[in-house]
Amino acid sequence: MPTSAEVSTRIVVADDAAMVRAGVRDLLASNAAWEVCGEACDGREAVEKVRNLKPDVIVLDVRIPVMNGFAAARKIREVSPATKILIFSMDDREDISDMAQQAGADAFVSKGDSPSCLLNAVKRLAEMKRSGEGS
Repeated sequence: MPTSAEVSTRIVVADDAAMVRAGVRDLLASNAAWEVCGEACDGREAVEKVRNLKPDVIVLDVRIPVMNGFAAARKIREVSPATKILIFSMDDREDISDMAQQAGADAFVSKGDSPSCLLNAVKRLAEMKRSGEGS
């Protein structure tokens, strides 16, 4: 595990499937400068994690219980405007990407895409966060 001096990007992963959260956490661990600082299994918990942890990026599933990913993204935008939101969904229809953008998301990645797509999107959002872009 990297030391706090080495970590430059803090990430929350929100998905109702524990196996998906674990897989995403392991994938993100491939970058030593990234730390998954929190996980959530529903939308309400995702909002609370972001409110309390103020991560740089949240990877947020669309179809999560209690509060879906779009509603959670809108709430996250209110409670932590600087957090970059990446919507992550099994559904890769173009309208899902549009809906994600309308909800305040900064990026969309389909769960059907290659792992490198997720890594590249998180990297881009982390760079945006560091440069203050889109804040």
